[in-house]
Amino acid sequence: MGGRLPVIRVVPQVAPATALEEALRAATGLRLLPWEGERSQGLRALLRQDSAALGKAHQPSASIFIGPEGGFTEEEVSLAQRAGVRTVSLGPRILRSETAGIAAAAAVLYELGELGA
Repeated sequence: MGGRLPVIRVVPQVAPATALEEALRAATGLRLLPWEGERSQGLRALLRQDSAALGKAHQPSASIFIGPEGGFTEEEVSLAQRAGVRTVSLGPRILRSETAGIAAAAAVLYELGELGA
């Protein structure tokens, strides 16, 4: 049968819409908030910086905060930053709230080597 290792399938968790304060308390791992106001830190660059540290973690995890249509308020972004959440840009495109989470999760999974062989 060869020396094949078993494939472990992990389904990413998606939490329902939650009040920001509650979501901040429940967040684990690398905590990211895609925000159209972020001008200096892109998601890919941050993930590549942190991927070595995440890869060494027993179970790397990330929490991604996606705002409502129209985005987070500046007060909400400030609250998240004070709680240790890192704001990132998803690039020049403004994504709808229902697609931003999918795009950000796919980017995180890709950079952690969780997509593809």
